[in-house]
Amino acid sequence: MVIYRAASRTRPTTGVAQAVRLRRRSEPSTSRGDDNGRQGASCQHRQMALSCLTCGGYGPEQPREDELACPACGHPSGVPRRPVLVVTGAAGSGKSTICAGLAGQKGILALDGDVLASGAWAVAEGHRDYEAFWKYLLDVAREVHHNDLVPVYCCICLPEQVLDGADLTRFAAVHFLALVCDAADLEDRILSRHGGQASAANLDFHLDFNSRLRHASVTAPNSMRLLTTSGMSVAETVKEASSWAATSLGTLEL
Repeated sequence: MVIYRAASRTRPTTGVAQAVRLRRRSEPSTSRGDDNGRQGASCQHRQMALSCLTCGGYGPEQPREDELACPACGHPSGVPRRPVLVVTGAAGSGKSTICAGLAGQKGILALDGDVLASGAWAVAEGHRDYEAFWKYLLDVAREVHHNDLVPVYCCICLPEQVLDGADLTRFAAVHFLALVCDAADLEDRILSRHGGQASAANLDFHLDFNSRLRHASVTAPNSMRLLTTSGMSVAETVKEASSWAATSLGTLEL
């Protein structure tokens, strides 16, 4: 796993906004445990188990040929492998704009990563287990699939955080829309945004992340599209994101 540490003018804030500050699993945690004794990056996430409607067996879905099935009786889940969509970018790059713009569009469920992170033990109360956080989000994605929808997660992350160590056999692919800006434009957006004091205090972090994201890549069947939002209006940004989402879903019937 890549360790990415960006320069910062002040001590970094907690939450998903610092998601790219990765820690190795072997690194001892300095975070205090929660009520169940879990300790920051040393926490182990267990894949969510489901009850089989045929035999009543309980356990995580298992890949079988072209579908997922009950590990006990082999009965197919009836829910095909579907993609997961991720919109990432530094503060001020347009994630919240896209999240709001995609809300209500047919076949997808747009979710704000900061909202999800606020209640996730993996990144709450000083924890920094971002690998476990994304395993949790992929479990949530399967629940969304069971409702005939495809999730679109909008939050700061590097692709390797999502993909490294994840059980991707349950999904068709993970498609990323990476939002980047010209450095001067990004700085102006962060410093001028209302209520953005936390982002402004970590300006160097976001500028460094913006630069790092430009050079990120993924391997097939996953994909990543780079979208420069500098000079784009809100309507243009949402239009481009909608087009990306439609392309990522392809001929999927929802």
